Amino acid sequence: MLFPKWLLPKHRCQVLIDESTALSYSSCLIVYVRTTLDENVGPITFFFDILELPGTTADDIELALMNCLYANGFTDAYLNECFMGFASDGASVMLGKKNGGAAKLKDRFPRLLTWHCLNHRLELSVNDAVKCCTQINPFKIFLDTLYTL
Repeated sequence: MLFPKWLLPKHRCQVLIDESTALSYSSCLIVYVRTTLDENVGPITFFFDILELPGTTADDIELALMNCLYANGFTDAYLNECFMGFASDGASVMLGKKNGGAAKLKDRFPRLLTWHCLNHRLELSVNDAVKCCTQINPFKIFLDTLYTL
């Protein structure tokens, strides 16, 4: 079976993606891969690629991700066997159950597990806690001002 030369055969991999806007106001897709490159080290997550998106629909995201994987040596045979996980933020275009990017990938790779990224969930939880706790507003304003400086 063909597989990317840098990836060990039969090793499972997961893909984490996030959509962002560049300074030029174009949409970008940031791709991370989690896999095992060395048996002694265990699984690692690393930056894989950043792609400019032609649009922000689920079809655009799926096409860009698949083209990125194919361009870097992944094949359908390898992905069918070893592509085990997909994570992204909770946006419906990413994780929508019927027409999101995760649903489209799951149609293509039925064994794929999809989930809402834990880091994004944590960010939402902290944001909700900050909204409820008005005593920390001066501190939040200070940090926001410091950030913009």
